[in-house]
Amino acid sequence: MSVRSTHLTRLLRTTASASVLALAAACDSAERATAPSHDAAGVRNPTREVFLPVGPIIPCVDSIFKADFTFDALNAYPGTPTIGSWTGNQSAGTIRVRGNVGWMFGMPVELTQYAGLTGGVDLTGKIRCTSAPSTGVVVVDWRSLVHSATVPSGAIVLRDDQSRILAAVEYRANGVLTFNGKSVLGLTWVKDVPNKFRIRLDLTGHKSSLYVDGVLRLASIPFLQTSATNLWRIGMELGGTSAQSLAWDDILAVRYVY
Repeated sequence: MSVRSTHLTRLLRTTASASVLALAAACDSAERATAPSHDAAGVRNPTREVFLPVGPIIPCVDSIFKADFTFDALNAYPGTPTIGSWTGNQSAGTIRVRGNVGWMFGMPVELTQYAGLTGGVDLTGKIRCTSAPSTGVVVVDWRSLVHSATVPSGAIVLRDDQSRILAAVEYRANGVLTFNGKSVLGLTWVKDVPNKFRIRLDLTGHKSSLYVDGVLRLASIPFLQTSATNLWRIGMELGGTSAQSLAWDDILAVRYVY
């Protein structure tokens, strides 16, 4: 009986030691999962790779739209944005990437509307979210200018998922710039001279603020349409039936959740 007990004890100890060694090897393999494995010939062995999921922990935060046109084809319709997607309307003109427009360099996009045509010209970016965010803060940056001698109806417009307008920078005739329909004291546009704009959207409080070339010009202005509830699209929109040309570049929208 004592011989059998001694033998069983040794067997259990041997088995336990083997299990510990196997577990340690497995743990060591898992800890080194980020390093690629190779066989004796130096060929990658995919069966020993461990792939971890990537992506934001909280959805629809940080950069939710980003576009410039640096790597797009010259004199062609814009390619896919870095973040988000485009839709365009060329009913009354064209949307083309240029080497420069006026004093805006670095491959901006130009929206050109022809005289006498209806339907407008629009380039609209949809943010990269599965549903339109309605809380937190979104900061939207871009550069834009007027290339034509005048502009009958041109704007950069932020809309919700029902096309209601949260905020808009509106280019008007005679060098006038407005924000949500309000004149901005001392703020004008000059042909072919770009300005850098920022709109800070308080989605929770339904307010917006305007910065131009780094200077706060209007603060805590109610949404243009008070029924607007979220952010879904960022667009340059040209209307009317008169000829006009505007340029747009370096569009970025970042969402913060506090």
